[in-house]
Amino acid sequence: MAARSMHILSQALNCLIGLLLIAGVIIVESIIKPNKRGFYCYDSTINKPYKSQTVPTQFLAVMLIVGVIMIVLIEIVNYSRSSGKHKVCPDDNNKVQVFGLISLRNCILRCFNRVGFFLIGCAFVLCVTGLGKLMVGRLRPHFLTVCRPDYTKINCTSMNNYILADVCTGDEEKVWEGRKSFPSGHSSISAYIVVFLACYIQYTIRTVNWRLLKPFAQFLFIMVGLFVGLSRIMDYFHHPTDVLIGFIIGTIGAYYTIFIVMKLPVEEDRISQARSQNTAMDMTLSPEHPSGTLNRSFANPAINDGAQEKNVPV
Repeated sequence: MAARSMHILSQALNCLIGLLLIAGVIIVESIIKPNKRGFYCYDSTINKPYKSQTVPTQFLAVMLIVGVIMIVLIEIVNYSRSSGKHKVCPDDNNKVQVFGLISLRNCILRCFNRVGFFLIGCAFVLCVTGLGKLMVGRLRPHFLTVCRPDYTKINCTSMNNYILADVCTGDEEKVWEGRKSFPSGHSSISAYIVVFLACYIQYTIRTVNWRLLKPFAQFLFIMVGLFVGLSRIMDYFHHPTDVLIGFIIGTIGAYYTIFIVMKLPVEEDRISQARSQNTAMDMTLSPEHPSGTLNRSFANPAINDGAQEKNVPV
């Protein structure tokens, strides 16, 4: 029982673990300085103007919250669609005691578990992205604009002169952020969220009434992810290859979380099979079913007695 309670508690704590990991990665990335790379004086790829961001970082937090809400809503809809004996899963209403302190339904624990995996997967994508930013230290397209190098301290008479000296006179924080171009964090996080939600909708929404809503929602999510990534190129915050690699990291992270960690298709197949068996059993025992009267007659001797009385000759 204690082992069972620990397993349940770990499922419920997945959400907290995911949030702590995300916060930890963000804090560590903001403290550690990226690799310091040099530049060429007349490098046209890093002398773009500095523009305000079309998609600020706060928008990624909104996307993450929307992802959590979507998972919870889908679980609520799947559970509320069924009433009476026809439940999504026969053990959804079973309650489990956690250390004798709290009683939780299995469906609630499953919802907590899935939200937790979603957040943990996002934290690992953030970790991979942050590691790439700190180790590579690629210069952003607007690096020279925010750096504002002091050309009196360097020799720019030749286009092949590679400058390693610290000659930046611009805002220090912007200069350090200008060295975090590869890969694109906006692209990796947005790709993870939209691909995860697209796969989640595909495997968890099981009603034919939403046949058109599913591809529309998936298409909408993918378009939002593409918009976020492409806006980074438009605003000169990332090179095209930064955004491409960010999309790849986020997509791989989402697929790994869905298919390897959560094993969502396998779990959903198990839930669907359990629901089908439960529904078939209810239909067999219903009065309208031909075998239902037979089964009920064996279960209720009064029916047999009544039938025998009707057949007694007068």
